[in-house]
Amino acid sequence: MVPRLCLVRGGYHFTSSESLGAGAVVPEPLLHSAVTPLAATTGTSAYCAVDDGVVRTQPAGNIALVFGYGACQLLNPPRLTNIVSSAK
Repeated sequence: MVPRLCLVRGGYHFTSSESLGAGAVVPEPLLHSAVTPLAATTGTSAYCAVDDGVVRTQPAGNIALVFGYGACQLLNPPRLTNIVSSAK
């Protein structure tokens, strides 16, 4: 997996990468994006998304990079109440 996009904005590090799916006659690219805070002082959550369009997050307090398509699929989407309350 090779990162296609890496940038830093607003205290977060954004990455997007592509890898080839296994087991297909013609492998399709699998897209994976991750957003992690640069430090615990710039954010409290790490996020990821794959080509299904669902944004997922690490458990509370874990700001480590979600590395890879499969690892992202194992995480749960954030609860809507958490998003709404943090936006206030």
